[in-house]
Amino acid sequence: MRVQRPGGGKRLHADLENQAVNCNTQPMSLRTAIRDLVSQLPPGWQATKLLGYVILYKETARLYPDAEVIAYT
Repeated sequence: MRVQRPGGGKRLHADLENQAVNCNTQPMSLRTAIRDLVSQLPPGWQATKLLGYVILYKETARLYPDAEVIAYT
């Protein structure tokens, strides 16, 4: 999974560094886990499935060619 990093640096975006999330301990699909995770992030985050990987960027309803939006806040 690729995640947004300010200025292309090594640190994560502050929203990701500072956000605590609750994880369900029951078995679930990866897609469901990603949706659950994104639903707990501040507004403006989007998880998108691209060919071979998933990106998690702070953007609102952006569409990519040959991609599928999994979840957004």
